[in-house]
Amino acid sequence: MISKREEVTIQVPFYDYRCPSCGKRMELMRPISDCQTAVCPSCGAQAVRVYEGKWNTCTSSGGGSCSGNCAGCAGCGRGH
Repeated sequence: MISKREEVTIQVPFYDYRCPSCGKRMELMRPISDCQTAVCPSCGAQAVRVYEGKWNTCTSSGGGSCSGNCAGCAGCGRGH
């Protein structure tokens, strides 16, 4: 049991969804374990997760100006 003095922080990420029935796009907070589908708040149909967003590109010749956000590119020599 958690005492009244203890604080518990639970982080739940936001995900983007689109309803194939009514076309509504939404951003919902969902647990990682249950993020693939959600219910559309407008029409009640099953909404699907949308995989869209910004992409980072890293171009470097081994030691250049990599932002550090280029997972797996290895262009900067830092072994991201």
